[in-house]
Amino acid sequence: MPKIRYYISGHGLGHASRSCQIINTLRQRHPRIEVDVVSNAHAWFLRGFLDPAVPIRHAVLDLGVLQRDSLRMREEETLRAYRAFLPEKKRRVEDESALLRRDGISLAVADIPPAAFAAAARAEIPAVGVSNFTWDWIYQDLAERHPGYQDVLDAVAADYRHASLLLRLPFYGDFPNIAQVEDLPLVARRGRRDPFAVRALLQIPPGKRVGLVSFGGFGLDTFDFAPLEKLRDWVFLTEQGLEG
Repeated sequence: MPKIRYYISGHGLGHASRSCQIINTLRQRHPRIEVDVVSNAHAWFLRGFLDPAVPIRHAVLDLGVLQRDSLRMREEETLRAYRAFLPEKKRRVEDESALLRRDGISLAVADIPPAAFAAAARAEIPAVGVSNFTWDWIYQDLAERHPGYQDVLDAVAADYRHASLLLRLPFYGDFPNIAQVEDLPLVARRGRRDPFAVRALLQIPPGKRVGLVSFGGFGLDTFDFAPLEKLRDWVFLTEQGLEG
């Protein structure tokens, strides 16, 4: 019976959200396939949206990007933190590869911790990425403004080169270190409420277009909404009350 280990980045909730949808759909269509999850994403989110039959193990395999808020990144701190993480990452790759072999895992899937691909390669099993970006693309951009972190870029690139395949989601960036790429459609949760009922509940006038301004629940205090006032045919929703 095939066994899949699904590695999910804990940076934000987007990686976990789409991964839950993919795993749940896979389980529904192919119930004989065993799937477990390794992630440092918020446990409350995984418990709320992931098939409860899927085992979850907490582990940190990537750092994502450190942020001051939703709109401002701590760029050089991110690169320094990943450099400090490299010795620990090496140990975790060794540990993960041993667990992959011990548990008889036949495929690793990652969205999109680079160390997961290195662990799969060491365990001699294929590894598939599912994402619209990889961290080497992000870090390369940061390193152009903060030189001196080639060791970080080299380490992340080396891990991603172990990927057997990248299933590329829409709105993607570059994938400089993964050779084989195939496109997927957008992955998202389906709304359960009737859209007209939602409009009535929020008192949105008929004929108005609706936009959601969302930054994960923080970072809106200094956001300038004034230009949006010019769009008279739109109603914009935010996650917190705004004055004016």
